[in-house]
Parts: sequence; C-alpha cells; structure tokens
Amino acid sequence: MKISETIPSQLELVPDFISSLVEKLYHLPLDEYTVFNIKLALQEAVINAVEHGNKMQSDLLIQVDIATDNQRLIIQVTDQGKGFDYKTIPNPTKPENIEKLRGRGIFLIQHVMNKIEFANKGRTIRMIKYLKKGRRAKMQTQVEKIDGVAVLALDGEINVTNSMKLREVLIKITKEGLNKVLVDFEKVGFIDSSGLAVLIEMFQLLKEKNGKLTLCNVNKKIMGIFEITKVHRLIDIHENRETALKAF
Repeated sequence: MKISETIPSQLELVPDFISSLVEKLYHLPLDEYTVFNIKLALQEAVINAVEHGNKMQSDLLIQVDIATDNQRLIIQVTDQGKGFDYKTIPNPTKPENIEKLRGRGIFLIQHVMNKIEFANKGRTIRMIKYLKKGRRAKMQTQVEKIDGVAVLALDGEINVTNSMKLREVLIKITKEGLNKVLVDFEKVGFIDSSGLAVLIEMFQLLKEKNGKLTLCNVNKKIMGIFEITKVHRLIDIHENRETALKAF
C-alpha cells in the first residue's frame, strides 16, 4: 500500500486531513493503541511542518507519503522550508523546560513511533511503526459548579483547531471568579501538543490566582502522553471525579 497526499500550510485543515489519512489505514493489523500513536505522530509532524517548516505560508505544501510492508508502516512528512538542525531540539522534560508551552511535538513522536529519522536538511521526517494485530471528532464542553469547583466535562478530541476553544472556556471560568477547576477527561479520546499547552497555561494562571487545576478520568493512552511529557508532575490527576473533588 502506498499513499501520497499534500496539504497547504493551513493549521485549520490539519485535523481532518490527518483523520482522512488514518481512516485509509484501518485495513491494516493495527490495534486501537497503535492507531492512536500513529495519528498523534502524524498530527505533530504535519503541524511542525506547517508552523516551523513552511512558516505558515499557505502557498507552500506539506507532502505526506505512507507505505507499508508486512511488518512496518513508514510515514514521511516533507515541508518546503529551509530545513533545521534537529539535533538542537531541547528536551522538554528537563526542569527548565517543563513549564514551557511549546516544544513537545518531536519528543512525542519519538515516544509513540518505533524509529524516526530526519533527511533533506531537516525538511523530511521519516517515522516507522512496527505493525501489530489488532475519527474525526469535534470537542464539546459542559460546565457545572460543585461546591465551589468548576467541573468542565469534555467530549471528543483536543486538537490544534479546537484547543483555543478549550482555552476560551477555561478563561471564562476564571473571569467568573472561580479558581478551582476540574477537567473531566472521561469522553476525551485524543490530545495533541496544542492541548497540552492550554492545560499548562491554565495551570500557571490558576496557580497565580492561588487556585488549582485538576484532571480526572484520563484514559491510559492520554495518561501515557502526560507521563512522557512530565505534565503529570505539574497537574494533579485523579482516577475519578469523586476523588478529585475531595482533593480540592
């Protein structure tokens, strides 16, 4: 199988483009966890290509090439920018970097794919995932107040096109005078680095207001993202809503 597609350098097109690509892989022997990792890697690579490679110039294209053999899925993402030295990328889990809002994309890719390589002066990232046996989603929000805590229930994906919507909801909560916020992840199936950035920003904002941001009902896949990026060391995460509310 071979897939070769291009996308203009427009962030708002990325989630549907990635979802469309992933849907073409469903016939492969991929379990749910592997599909999640592939989608995350693709999204981070394409976003990096749009933002850092092509510098948001919509007339420049991103090329995505996908090929498979019996054992591997091979994905290449190529931009038309000037390239970069990937060896200079800082480790986002170091103490001096952990609260920075950006810089986790490549780090996430390294942890969810089996192998990555750079070519073409950094303009091309090649990602390999070993095959194992084995949707597009909007985000909805609902807020309720429980004993002085704003409980925000999310449903869907947190991605580059809707993470700002999440930010707006959280900012609105703080403007209403609430500084204790619990985000319920029970129905969240995907989060990318833009979502992590919003959570870290809200953690910082609430901390300044002597408040607190807490999460609950985080599934295993997303918890893995929090752990490898060390976000779980900043934000308290509880198994369920009841224990989270008691911890405030």
